[in-house]
Amino acid sequence: MIVELKHLQAVKVKEPEKWLPFIRETCEKYQINTKNRIASFLAQTAHESGGYTMLEENLNYSDATMAAVWPPRFAVQEPDPNRPGKTRAKKDEKNKNIPNAFAKALHRKPEAIANTVYSNRMGNGTIESGEGWKHRGMGLKQLTGKDNHKRCGDALGVDFVTSPELLLEPKWAALSAGWFWSANKLDIFADNDDLEGQTKKINGGLIGIDDRKKRYKDCLASMD
Repeated sequence: MIVELKHLQAVKVKEPEKWLPFIRETCEKYQINTKNRIASFLAQTAHESGGYTMLEENLNYSDATMAAVWPPRFAVQEPDPNRPGKTRAKKDEKNKNIPNAFAKALHRKPEAIANTVYSNRMGNGTIESGEGWKHRGMGLKQLTGKDNHKRCGDALGVDFVTSPELLLEPKWAALSAGWFWSANKLDIFADNDDLEGQTKKINGGLIGIDDRKKRYKDCLASMD
């Protein structure tokens, strides 16, 4: 089975005509060739990229968002009465984490945020290296980190370490998502109609699961 224009339209891809050849190339290369595989690949990538419109990670976070997402690092701490010797995020009158001075200093500074939260992990260097920003999430899967960019680039014969911005081009944006799919054996979840398990493998949780399921079901319906 091959991907058709109506399948991309079903998962709300913007400019589906532009993307069709690159998605077909990707699906052929990585054996995404059954109804469930195609539907889940398209649904997941469409969700991750906002219908193929957001090819790089949006890190323009407010201090409040940082305090909510990374409380140990960006929220004011107070003693935790339930865990002696431990701390917890201090809440405001609306029961939201209170941003600390570090969060306020990084408020709406995406490059600085990336270099902070992605430093010294995923193959990236220190904050000063700038690799957190250089290797932020890109492509239809928002492939993140120097290690992932190297592994993907080695597999595709492209130097994404030196030039990660290539992942913003439709061809490599699509193929990198296919590489991630294959490397993480996401076809197994597709073959078992397990979109929730597949989603957990992609992002560690069930963030956006309702939207993913809707796109998946709509894509399957377009195949009848």
